[in-house]
Amino acid sequence: MRERIKAELLDICRNSDEFVDKNAFEQLTLVVAIFLKIDFPAKWPQMNDYLLGTMHDLLGNLQNLGQAHVPKIVRFFQLYADLMKEQHSKKL
Repeated sequence: MRERIKAELLDICRNSDEFVDKNAFEQLTLVVAIFLKIDFPAKWPQMNDYLLGTMHDLLGNLQNLGQAHVPKIVRFFQLYADLMKEQHSKKL
């Protein structure tokens, strides 16, 4: 069940600009952060793959990005910043 929830959360993160408004996205990042506290990175490598893959895609397509891409980019970096903040607060 836990793995299915994480998979669904990751799918929403990937497609959030299509159907999740700004306030709901902020709530989404809070829910994702809960799973990050316990499962990331060892038990949630798919999230790491998503983050690295998206960053790679952005860097590879910089010259082709336009104004229409801004909301998706902003959401990705908001999510990334929230996740890194959570990782930083972990007691390792």
